[in-house]
Amino acid sequence: MWRLQQGSDPECVFFQKMADHGHYGGRPGQTRQGIYVCSPGGKFLASINSNDPDRVLATLEQGLKAWEKLSAEERRLPPNSEIKPRHRWEDSFPKGGLVLSLFTRDLPADCDPGKPCAKQWNQDRVWFSRGEARRWLPQDPKQGAKQQVPEELVSRLARLHLVDTVNGQTSPFSPGQVKGSEIATEVLERQGGRVKIRITGTTKGDAAERGRRESAHGVETRILGHATYDLDKEAFVEFQKVALGTRWGYTELNARRRDTESGPLGFVFELAPADAPPVAPAFIRNYDVPWVSRPEGR
Repeated sequence: MWRLQQGSDPECVFFQKMADHGHYGGRPGQTRQGIYVCSPGGKFLASINSNDPDRVLATLEQGLKAWEKLSAEERRLPPNSEIKPRHRWEDSFPKGGLVLSLFTRDLPADCDPGKPCAKQWNQDRVWFSRGEARRWLPQDPKQGAKQQVPEELVSRLARLHLVDTVNGQTSPFSPGQVKGSEIATEVLERQGGRVKIRITGTTKGDAAERGRRESAHGVETRILGHATYDLDKEAFVEFQKVALGTRWGYTELNARRRDTESGPLGFVFELAPADAPPVAPAFIRNYDVPWVSRPEGR
């Protein structure tokens, strides 16, 4: 969304011109997030920014009615259209690497199942290249072998993924705010080329300084997981990990300002389905790795 709202390549400009006719009306400084219906040529048909399924359905039906009124020519992409993007984050999808689905939500201590907060959850993707995925295992993965997961991989998880996004957006932690986070793996079993490992560890992201629009805030977790790596395929074939812990404070956009000062939350990581769309992680621009390509000048 950030790229589409702020970018200057043809695809971004195409979206911006269409979205300026939508629910936020192109007002300077306003987000353009939401659901849009438009023609291939960019003619605006309908839009809404809501997570209410009935309102979204009504908007889609409104867009369909508008579509039915278009001429055959308006339903086609003009032959000279140039909307091909110069850069997309998903172009860096790590084929053959470790791609995880991440789900985060509040836990029950202060939130009984009947309260609205029990229904709040969010999701993300986590990316590791093929080479990085192999580094979760000891070099010689025989039964009983142990190792510490490399610091840069642990830091990526703690800074960019073990963050409080239950209610929406938040800020990532900086490298200096996750010192002391550690994750270890132990080989439980090896059968031929398949290696089963246990994953344990602790993480802590602590932004102790209060910002202009945020309080001191943080997330602290304990981790437990199991995974299976196929040495012949050079890939994980199973991966499940949970991180349970506590969050405190608030950031500008995570809707915790009027919530309890702290509370329990949990994260679930699991192997993304092979046919899942290559959606980029929310903080992909903070992945400081050579295999992630960046827009020109960034």
